[in-house]
Amino acid sequence: MPRYIPIQTGVPIRSSESDLLTFQWRTNGIAADFIVPDYANFALRVSFDQACIVRLLDEMPLSTEDDDTPNEGLIAENFAYRVEGARFARIQSEAWMFGLEPVEHYRFITGWGCLDVLSRAAPAFLLVRRASERSDVKGSDPITVDDAFEAMRVFLEAYWNRGDAKSDDIAVLLGSLNRNREAGIGPLDPAQWEDWLDAVSSIAPRNPTR
Repeated sequence: MPRYIPIQTGVPIRSSESDLLTFQWRTNGIAADFIVPDYANFALRVSFDQACIVRLLDEMPLSTEDDDTPNEGLIAENFAYRVEGARFARIQSEAWMFGLEPVEHYRFITGWGCLDVLSRAAPAFLLVRRASERSDVKGSDPITVDDAFEAMRVFLEAYWNRGDAKSDDIAVLLGSLNRNREAGIGPLDPAQWEDWLDAVSSIAPRNPTR
């Protein structure tokens, strides 16, 4: 029986409103960008840094795939899973699986493009600016204080992930900066927002945009 174990990505993402944007083979591994419904200018990048077997397919054939028995553990609107016992993993090369063991099966589900990955590596998740948006950004472009705060948080998280997420100091800082932007809720640590406004005022004292 396929058993789904949900994975936390660190980014809220409603799977039915997401889709696969890009897929890239790398020397050792892959990277795939997915739509994040609440962040129009950003994508969630899922990457693996070791050899992979992958399958790209639409949600319809995936959801109607004959996999012996009903699925267990699927959660509405959840995007990322580790999967045990699925046919996709069972029918792949035993020699490849044996040579790289332990190999895990990961599945990323959206309302359209879905991704299966077999790999020894665990997935890494990173919020990145969508390529079509990044090319239009110039250093002189205006940006609100709120958007600048979010850009700063994304930059710090990317820096932290490039360091294999090993810095405890940055991890603590990122935790204090987390917020529910859609609900208008500020950072978990309100003092961080006040410090941010002070920093903005120090370089734009006349009329900071809030």
